[in-house]
Order: sequence, then structure tokens, then C-alpha cells
Amino acid sequence: MASFNQPPPIKDIMTDKGGQSTHVWRRWFEGLFKNLATKADLLVPTSENNVVVFDADGNLADSGIDADDVLEPKDVLDTTNEITVTDNGDGTVTISLPDGVTIANLILTALTAEKPVWTDANKKLISQDINLSDVVHTRNAPTSITVNSSDGETGTVADVATFGDGNFYQVEEASAAASFDFEFNFTGITSISRIGLEFYYAGSAGHHVDFEIWNYTTSAWIHLFDLPDGLGFNYRFIDLPVDDADYISAGAAKLRIDHSSGGISSHYIQVRYVAIFN
Repeated sequence: MASFNQPPPIKDIMTDKGGQSTHVWRRWFEGLFKNLATKADLLVPTSENNVVVFDADGNLADSGIDADDVLEPKDVLDTTNEITVTDNGDGTVTISLPDGVTIANLILTALTAEKPVWTDANKKLISQDINLSDVVHTRNAPTSITVNSSDGETGTVADVATFGDGNFYQVEEASAAASFDFEFNFTGITSISRIGLEFYYAGSAGHHVDFEIWNYTTSAWIHLFDLPDGLGFNYRFIDLPVDDADYISAGAAKLRIDHSSGGISSHYIQVRYVAIFN
């Protein structure tokens, strides 16, 4: 005879005392339903609408969980541009983030405020115990240009404010002494960590051009580097190797390009970009 855990073979037939033939499946189902009814009689629910489970003895028991609290796939919904939910059709769902996800007011409590974020070996976001200012420099563009001597100039201060836009500020070289001398003026400077300059000097090897920064303590121009000629556009970064307090006065700072010797009128210099980085 088959057990409740194992249905009987399909071809098995039983005969009752009256000579009536009965398929074993019918007897098996009758016994199964009777067994379930017996177990159900033992169930004393603590609350209506609770989920029923089998206990360790195989008896029906009250789970203590309201059926309305059971999460079903249909209960997990998408949030536009934030979360995508896919019903897998087997009682499970897949939750994913779409490309270009935008989550308003997202707070990552495991990270430290105002610290740079890296990913660890498991691609998990972690905070680094360094200051953001140590790895990110704020760029400051000049607010004006002062030309002390030249044979003419073309452009505006806006032409040197954006790196890579192709614009430039051009100053012509005069044939007299101090052939060109012009300054980039900055405001709102709180510190100076490095200076950037992109330029092209169409001159000759015998002409000396200086790039300098003003020292407010000594009231003197301090040489940073020479500008070579005829090499196409050059981009130079220089870290300020001394105390930056000498080069800032009430937020002001200034840089200068100076050709102090006599020049040739066909020579000129073009500046595409200049910046002070905090």
C-alpha cells in the first residue's frame, strides 16, 4: 500500500468486500484528505487570516504571520529612473538599477563626509582617510589682464579661462625695450598649490621671456620658468615650492609674462589658458 508521501502505481486496483473494484488512487486521495482534515482539527489559530505552516510533527500550525504581510512578486514595484523590478515567474524577482539612475536625496551612511571615495577589491564604495583638498584642486581663472607694454594685443581675459576651447589672447612684440609685459590678475584666491599655463611664443632663441608671480611681502616679481620659442603650444604645470602666503593679498594674486629686452615686430605670444589652483 502506498504511503501519503508516495502515490500508488497507476495500475494498482483494490476490490472491496462487495466485490466492487476501486482504483488505488481514489483510496490514496481519500486517506490523504482524511489525514489533512485530522491535522486541521488540531490547529487553533491565534488570529484570523494568518498563514498556516507544518510544524516539526507534521501538524498544521499557526505561523503568527498575517497573510497580508507576505510579500509577493506583484507587491514589488518599479520606481521610474531608480529601480527596475523583473518578475522571474517562479515566485522570485530581480531588482536592478537602470543606466543613468537618479536617486534623490541619497545618503550613504557607511561613507565619511567630505572624504574621497574609492572602490575596494569587491567594488564596494569606501572612504579614504585623506582630505579632499589633497587630491582635488579648485581652478581659478584670471579676472582681468593688465598690459604694461606691447605692440598691440588681441582677445579678452575670457579667452584664457577655459582649457581646450581653442581660444587665445595674443600680444604683439614691440621693437623697443620691454617689448611686451602683461599681467594676469586674480581675485578670491585663498591658497596657491600650483599654476598652469598654456602658451605659444613665436619668437627666436635669442629672446628671453619670463613667467613670474608677484611677491606681496618683498614687492618683487619671482621667476617661475622661461617660455621657449617656436615649439608650438606648450602646457606647463608648476607647484609653488614656497609659502603661498607671500603671493596672496586680501584674495588677490597676479602672474606676469615679461619680455624685458628689445623685440621684433613680427614676433608675438599667444596664451590659451592660465590658472591658479588652490
